[in-house]
Amino acid sequence: MPPNGPPVVLGAGLEPGLVESLISLAAAELDGLESIVTHCGGIPKIPEPPLNYALAFGRRLPIGQRPALARVNGRAVTRNRFESVSSLFVEGVGLLEAYDDAMVPSTAASTHLSIPTIRQLTVRWPGFADGVRMLHRLGLLSDEEVEIGSARLRVKHVTEALLTRRSPKEHDDQVILDVAIEDRHRKPGRWTCILRSALQERGFSSMAIATAVPVAAAVECVMRKQLRGAIHPGEATLAEVASMALGKMRGSRMAVLAERATGLLETTTIFGAGNAKAENTARGQRTSKPCTADVPERMGFLSSGYAGSP
Repeated sequence: MPPNGPPVVLGAGLEPGLVESLISLAAAELDGLESIVTHCGGIPKIPEPPLNYALAFGRRLPIGQRPALARVNGRAVTRNRFESVSSLFVEGVGLLEAYDDAMVPSTAASTHLSIPTIRQLTVRWPGFADGVRMLHRLGLLSDEEVEIGSARLRVKHVTEALLTRRSPKEHDDQVILDVAIEDRHRKPGRWTCILRSALQERGFSSMAIATAVPVAAAVECVMRKQLRGAIHPGEATLAEVASMALGKMRGSRMAVLAERATGLLETTTIFGAGNAKAENTARGQRTSKPCTADVPERMGFLSSGYAGSP
């Protein structure tokens, strides 16, 4: 693509998009970072078997097997998706599982090279990764075709139809965002956010809001800066997308954000408590508006996949 051609943002939703912008903001504001590990995902408020997952946005279940990228100790590494599962506990939500999943090649190879370890993990309710691996082992997600009546259908399409036969409107969802950092002196920092749509009854899921608002912010950023050509989500030119998107959501009535920043991230411009829209109820903690939805009053975290761990 010519560098002076029409602007094309190669990832402008939740992830890729917002998460890469959060990484860029942390890298720009804090020197000497050793690692940045993010956790991100849309999950139902109440998990239901068999996968403890509900499709609240999009048309396809996120269950395809593909390589997952990460940067660990200065090297780009490839892992199998749904492998290397770790745990993340978010108070007010529960114990979640996480696995390397969402990093795009440009981030792994050429973005923020001064930071040895960058990982982007997807979060789900426990049991999701095991369930998907079992479906693959049983051949239920294969591209082979089977005859059902007079139709020939791919096996994986039948499986997905069975797993998504309930309407997405029957599920209330929530989006988890988590950024964990560690500097070269092993000082940690963390920001955790639970986003829940205030418009579920109108058909606007939390995942839809968390995806659409960063897209609008990216378009605004591109137009204002008159950017041209291919623009990767982790580029510094899009770093402000996160602050724009979070600002729009914090100041709106479409979603409720429960956030907590600790350690090195507690005093930063975008993550810190100075962005509170309501009076803080605890050090480093804020909510974007009075908690009319089921948002936890206290938030905490404990992760076995903490920043710096491979």
